[in-house]
Amino acid sequence: MVDTNLFIATIKNPKKETTSLRLLLDMIDDTTIALIGNEFLIIDKTEVVEVDEKFLRICKLYFPEDELIDIYHAATCLQEGAILITNDRHFDKIKDEKIKTRATDEQ
Repeated sequence: MVDTNLFIATIKNPKKETTSLRLLLDMIDDTTIALIGNEFLIIDKTEVVEVDEKFLRICKLYFPEDELIDIYHAATCLQEGAILITNDRHFDKIKDEKIKTRATDEQ
């Protein structure tokens, strides 16, 4: 699953080919990678999954209530055993305990 901030990082400077842009393009082209999304993140070539309430309850413990989208992204990854590609520090606490993340080197 690709966090929204990765898309923002890819277009921050359109003339510069960022690491985020290369990573995103590689993932889209790689047929062995299945991109997933949820009701808050739907892009072309993604399998949209419905998030089970039990995973939302688990992930709510790690985020402020106003971070609903991050809760859904974390719950989606936890449920599906997916890796979250993000540079968002909101995921640091849950990363250490519950979900796998891959941070990009750009903010």
